[in-house]
Amino acid sequence: RHLKTSDVQKVCNRFRQLRGGGDRPLSDPLLTFEEFVSILGVERTRATALLPLFSLLASEEGGQHCDFRLLMVAMANLTRAKAMDRLRFAALLLDEGGTGNVTREQLGLIFHAHALLSAEAP
Repeated sequence: RHLKTSDVQKVCNRFRQLRGGGDRPLSDPLLTFEEFVSILGVERTRATALLPLFSLLASEEGGQHCDFRLLMVAMANLTRAKAMDRLRFAALLLDEGGTGNVTREQLGLIFHAHALLSAEAP
């Protein structure tokens, strides 16, 4: 099943609300599992179904947090858009200042998310 770009934007908006405001930059992108479940809009009773995804996206430092930016890029890759449009959309999601540019770190996240999804493909 493919995601709609509007679904990805809803998750992004939930994250901004969680962090205290719609215009606040994504300065603290690390999510706990509980926050992860909340921004995805999944009921707590079904949260355990998200553990494999959280583990895939979790940081290597103990796996207690996942990077929201990585989640956004991974979700952008799961839309029906063409490859170049998915890349643009991922860059747009990461462009905190609205400058039209991404940093090397952000570009690395885009490639990392793509590699994770490619590794999980059947």
